[in-house]
Amino acid sequence: MLACLACAVLAVSAGCRSTRGAGTSPTPLDGEVSVCGLATVDQIQQNTGRQIEEFTINNSSHRSGIFGFECQIYMVSQRGIDTFALEVSTTFSDSVRTVPAASTFEKVAAAPNAEPVTLDSVPGQGAVIPDDDGRAVLVWSYPDTDTVATLKRTHPRPPAGPRLFQDVADLEDLFTLIGPAAPQAADGPEQSWSMYPTDDRNSAPTP
Repeated sequence: MLACLACAVLAVSAGCRSTRGAGTSPTPLDGEVSVCGLATVDQIQQNTGRQIEEFTINNSSHRSGIFGFECQIYMVSQRGIDTFALEVSTTFSDSVRTVPAASTFEKVAAAPNAEPVTLDSVPGQGAVIPDDDGRAVLVWSYPDTDTVATLKRTHPRPPAGPRLFQDVADLEDLFTLIGPAAPQAADGPEQSWSMYPTDDRNSAPTP
């Protein structure tokens, strides 16, 4: 678990995951716990059909007025643990390696390998674009602001072919729920990397 706490950048944290033993059954989280200020555990589990094992949060949104909000949600799946990583920033995330760092949303949406996305519950406009590893990345631009959110699945490494389409569907389903609250969560209290639930090696609770 400490390995995940050391991840300070989403692009780097894509290689981090829970270190719980493979044969250890996770203790269910309280369903009313807020996951990074985005939605409750119950809401996300009902929306995705997956059990949340743990989640991590980092928020440096109040440094120079630039959002730097990251939330990683670790969910149990048939393949092991899937990690869904959300980042909110005021400049385009450089974790999408197929486009220039700090590119505008308009340039991302106009890329040849980008597909437009419309979600009724989330204000703004979106696009899906693959990263260099073939993972689908949902990129969302909120109206009347320079705030952009990215959501991607970072584990396990995706197989080639049709799996990309399932990734897109999963990202859209999750973002439909957590996307509306993302800018407000990023505008919340500053917080260094912390994990929920806590244990003896990670005693600082997530608010």
